[in-house]
Amino acid sequence: MALLETNDVPFAPVNDTAEVFADPQVKHLDPLCTVTHPTEGKVTGLRNPVLFDGARSDITAAPTLGEHNRSVLCEIGCSEEEILELEKNGAS
Repeated sequence: MALLETNDVPFAPVNDTAEVFADPQVKHLDPLCTVTHPTEGKVTGLRNPVLFDGARSDITAAPTLGEHNRSVLCEIGCSEEEILELEKNGAS
């Protein structure tokens, strides 16, 4: 770093994850949230940094495998019989 300073080269340290989340400004921004996933339990992730009307949108866990299959299949025009056949054949 001394060599960079001596030669008037702009630089900055690179923080690791622990250093980032220990930073007072990052702590103030409260970027982490915890959600409960139905199969994985409590999972910590980053909040959405964008505010809408002064508030952050809710963060939810990712859907489980196949959780929305039925609604998607109905939306694309599959009949109840077709959906039951897919489920019977192990589609998930």
